[in-house]
Amino acid sequence: MQFVFSLALLASSLFSLSFASTAACPVSKAVLTLPKNQTQLVLPTGQAPVFIGLGVGTQNYTCTNGAYVSAGAVATLFDISCLYNTPIFPYVQDLAVKLPLPSPGRKHRRAPPSVPGFSTSDVSRVSGIIGSIKSTLVLGTHYFVNYPDPSGAIAPQFDFTKSQRKADAFVTAQKKGSVAAKDVEDVAFLQLNGVSGNLAKTVFRVDTALGQPPSSCTTEGELKTVKYAAKYWGFA
Repeated sequence: MQFVFSLALLASSLFSLSFASTAACPVSKAVLTLPKNQTQLVLPTGQAPVFIGLGVGTQNYTCTNGAYVSAGAVATLFDISCLYNTPIFPYVQDLAVKLPLPSPGRKHRRAPPSVPGFSTSDVSRVSGIIGSIKSTLVLGTHYFVNYPDPSGAIAPQFDFTKSQRKADAFVTAQKKGSVAAKDVEDVAFLQLNGVSGNLAKTVFRVDTALGQPPSSCTTEGELKTVKYAAKYWGFA
């Protein structure tokens, strides 16, 4: 990660922006720039952006045979469509990942049901930094579910059913491509193809910040959570 701006300057700049009062800013004309010199991530033909979200949460791992193996992730997605094309947009994930996340043994106030893993104060702080404390700022949640087959594999899901008040405002996806981030502590960029739901046909995870586990572990079955932030672009 490159912290081009100081935390204070980022926060100050964010608060000076003008945001839509209740609705997201239009994103259909927004352009997602993917890493160069790779073929794993490709913009989908005939699709346009339908959301740009900032995911803030944890990557989850299990110690298996001396190494941490991915056990999915849990994150809240905040609407950052109104930050697109501003000086802050490239760095907002670096700011967000500096916020504290819940730690084992720490008690929290009851979190809103649409924001798993966060206390009410955590959500308010993230919302404030982005520029709004309105509940409409929360697009939804990202978590993993079991694939509807006997394999036992898990699949990423993006759930906006509460914010959009539509039962089909979700997408369960499968990985199509992956590109390593420039910094070793950051999780990879991903392209995900939707397999069910009507939220999006394609989802990209880009501009990642943190999320990688330690290189080895000694306690078999140990669970580890690592905070991360990333941008998620949905296309349909």
